[in-house]
Amino acid sequence: MADKSIQRRLAAVLAADVAGYTRLMEEDTDGTVAAWAAARDDVIEPAVAAHSGRLVKLTGDGFLVEFPTVQDAVNCAIVLQQNLAASSLEFRMGVNLGDIIDDGRDIHG
Repeated sequence: MADKSIQRRLAAVLAADVAGYTRLMEEDTDGTVAAWAAARDDVIEPAVAAHSGRLVKLTGDGFLVEFPTVQDAVNCAIVLQQNLAASSLEFRMGVNLGDIIDDGRDIHG
């Protein structure tokens, strides 16, 4: 039986994570957690909101954001890289445009 809450659409997705996160956690757990929280609260969430993004999920060392356009995703990634440059964390980011399936709690594709 098909679930009517499942939607298919074209979306731009920004995926990001912290390079060397496991090593950083081993070396300085408290400092790494504090730096990740500051990056998320002070830079990531405001930039995502300012560029019409929807934060789909946070992972231990990364995040996934959906945007309505590639331009929004790329502009957000540029702002993130600029504003996170002073962080002790190094973020890796990629943008993909493609069909996704939204099951109401997560996106796939």
